[in-house]
Formats: sequence, structure tokens, C-alpha cells
Amino acid sequence: IFFSSDNGGAPWFGGLNYPFRSGKTTPFEGGVHVPACVVDFSIDGRYLGRGPRTYKGLMHVSDLLPTFASAAGIDKTVIDSLKLDGHDQSDAIRKESDSPRKDVLLEMYYGSEGDFFNVKEDVVAYRKGKWKLIKNTFMRDFHWYFEPENERLNNTDASLVTIVGESFIRFMEAFYAPGPFDTIRDLTVHMGIHNWFQLYSDVENVLLFDISNDPQEKTNMAHQYPDIVADLEREILKIKDSRPQQQKFWMTIDRDKHWKSTLEKGSCNSRIVREKDCLFAHPWIDDEVDLNTIELVHGGAIWPFIRNILAHFGPYMVGVAGIIFALFFMPK
Repeated sequence: IFFSSDNGGAPWFGGLNYPFRSGKTTPFEGGVHVPACVVDFSIDGRYLGRGPRTYKGLMHVSDLLPTFASAAGIDKTVIDSLKLDGHDQSDAIRKESDSPRKDVLLEMYYGSEGDFFNVKEDVVAYRKGKWKLIKNTFMRDFHWYFEPENERLNNTDASLVTIVGESFIRFMEAFYAPGPFDTIRDLTVHMGIHNWFQLYSDVENVLLFDISNDPQEKTNMAHQYPDIVADLEREILKIKDSRPQQQKFWMTIDRDKHWKSTLEKGSCNSRIVREKDCLFAHPWIDDEVDLNTIELVHGGAIWPFIRNILAHFGPYMVGVAGIIFALFFMPK
């Protein structure tokens, strides 16, 4: 049995990655350095070895397939013939030896080249040995987050963004049920708060960290080691030139047209989720359908956002407007 997180926790959704910096949607260690565990149930530890151990070698999700294929006894020549991106780490895990992986691409998208809907957002992160390079034109969340001392976020943001943003989210959660508010919360954090952080950002566009000695990424060494920056940049360029066509992940199906028609009521057994919001989605596309023929819409378009707000909060807006009219415009 193998378990791992897909990314670091999202601080604005209850996650905490201390002592690492920031979290989900960023290339900092808090966003990409995650825990994992594996259990070998064989009596003799034939697959990954016996006894409790801690493996600290550099490992990437692409290593899982060749590692488990090898552990299962599949011949190395067969695994090599697949020309996978990952490395077989089974032997290193058994022997607690050095990882066969010496480098890893942590992030790469260029909004200026059509990889992202925000054309101003270029982010690439690459690690080779102890060195990690981050190049960015837009860093979503560059703060450090700590264990809360009260029921509020505890981070290094010295502006009012965290205070105002969190207050708005908590008010709306109390005013409206958490389930229906989830979409608005996502948009508030990712398209609102992360953008507001940029107004007070002092993060440099080129960051170089010695992860072995500075896992919290506090000291930028890019100016001190320009040769290392140049070397890592050359490696990044090689990867960029050889990568496959990038999926425009923000393009999605028309949820109102397809997805919502599959929703069925279920039992959530929750005091938080209202009964009418306890809905479960089901497949809406047959297995035989060519996915390239599916019509997609822009998931970040402004009209669906406005439409979502009106659908959720329309009645309340009308009520508030009525009260304001009664207070200020009705005859005395």
C-alpha cells in the first residue's frame, strides 16, 4: 500500500506545511515537498525491504510506476523499453542508499506563451542536487505560515490582505453554507487574494536556494552564484524544448450543460452540508468518445463567475437592496 499527498496543503483551506514555505499552487517547498508512506505486507520484505525506515532520497511521482513495476518482478529491460520519465527507486528504498534521481522539474508554465490563462504569469522551478531555481513573473503566495495562535491564519503577511481576505471568507461561511460557498471561496483565494498579494510583493524574479542547508527557502543566493543559475537555466531550456504539447487545463466542459445533469442525491450524514447540497456526480462521457471532440469552455471566464454569484447570493442581494431602498428612498 502506498500513500502520498498530491501537493502541499493549501493554507487558505486549512492546510499547514510548516516549516516549509507557502503551500499549494506555488513552487516553494510547502507546495511541492510532501510526505509519503509505503507498506510491504510480504513476510520477508521481498518487495521494498523489511522493518520501519525513513527514505529521504529525491523522489517524484513519475518514479512510482518504474519503482513498483520493478518491485513486482517485471524485467528491467521491459521497464526501460517504455522510456518512462521516472526512475526505479526500489533498490534504493530497500538498501536506504542514495536516490538514482539527481534532478527534478517542479513547475513549468508560461502564461506569456499560452500555457496559462493569465498571460502575465510565467513560473518555472527546477532542482538539481541541493540547488533549486525558481524563475517567476507572478508568485501567487510567497509567505511563510505558522501554527495558529488563535482561530486566525498566522503568516508573514504584513499587509491587510490576509486580515481582510480571511474576514470576508469567514463572514460568508457563516452567512452561507460551506458547500455552496466552495466555488466562490476558490475564486476569492486564487483570483482575488493571490492577486492582491502582488501589490505588496518584494519577491525577486530569480530565486536560488540551497535546499540542503536552507529548506525553508529564506536566503536567495542567485546573486552570489550566477554560474549555478546559468547552469540550471540551461537545463530548464532543454526540458522546455523537449516537452510535449501542453494541456490548457483551464478549458473545461460546460458544467451547466453536462456535469450538473449527472448529479444525484445521496446521504452525507453531516451537520455542515445541507441535505439539498448533498449531491454526487457521475460519468457524463462514454468511454468510446474521442476527447478531442468534446466542446470546452473557459473555466476562468468572468461571466460564469458572475452567474455563479448571482445564483448563490441573488436572493440575499435582492433583500439587501430592498432594505437599503426602504431606509433611504421610501417616503418618511
